[in-house]
Amino acid sequence: MAASGGTPSALLLRSDNLTQYPMRMGERYMFISPEGVWSNLTAVDGRQLFRFTVVGYEDRLDSAQVDMDSLVRRAFGRDVVPFELMCVLPWRRCPAERISSTQNYAIWVERKGHEKVLEKGPDADAQRRALGEQAAVSLEQEFRSLGIAMGYQYSTSPVIVPDGSPAPADDPSTYIQIARPGHRAPHYWLDNERFIIDLFGTGFVLLGFGDDSFGEERLLSAARSLGMPVDFVRVLDSEAAQLYERKLVLVRPEVWWHGVATRFHQMPKVS
Repeated sequence: MAASGGTPSALLLRSDNLTQYPMRMGERYMFISPEGVWSNLTAVDGRQLFRFTVVGYEDRLDSAQVDMDSLVRRAFGRDVVPFELMCVLPWRRCPAERISSTQNYAIWVERKGHEKVLEKGPDADAQRRALGEQAAVSLEQEFRSLGIAMGYQYSTSPVIVPDGSPAPADDPSTYIQIARPGHRAPHYWLDNERFIIDLFGTGFVLLGFGDDSFGEERLLSAARSLGMPVDFVRVLDSEAAQLYERKLVLVRPEVWWHGVATRFHQMPKVS
């Protein structure tokens, strides 16, 4: 869904049973709740409307004949889709309980208990505080979906060499930066105007943390002999080195590898 050092690519959103053209969407999915993401993908509402977000599919899909779990894993960059991502809102499951646009409007314009929110005084302060707390709780899952947008990982891809470290919890609302093969390269500000992800995106980037040499010239020479576009960047910041955990880190446009020592015998596999 997105490259390790890039931005999310467009997904194909098709509405089955309707005569609508497929729509393209990119970062907009970041503002959809964990439940909303899944319900937009697979739920069946009162009109028997199927909605799928699928990478690369142009034909209409029959939900009874398609492995939706596999498609969603691919679309969201997950080896395992956690339960929180598979929640379907009750009003999406039961047509009789669906919330209409009129009901939504009534909820937002309801004044009871909010009559004084634009006024001054202790009563107005109390109403604003109560309204803020209510909004924070009720809208948290609707807008806090950074874990979905940023927490994708491809650790089981055949181009990834795992290091045996455990994966972090896949929380739809919280993104956890981690230096683990197959995950998004961690973000770090190198100075006031540039952050480390600015270095990625056009090809392979080999990061060397610290002043010492780790045989990077031999690695770069071997990579270039294979026609592999690669640049070397030395990073002296100790906090960045602690975040990335290794002396050498190879970042790919889509996935990345890291290691303690250079494994020259594996270079043919990299090609």
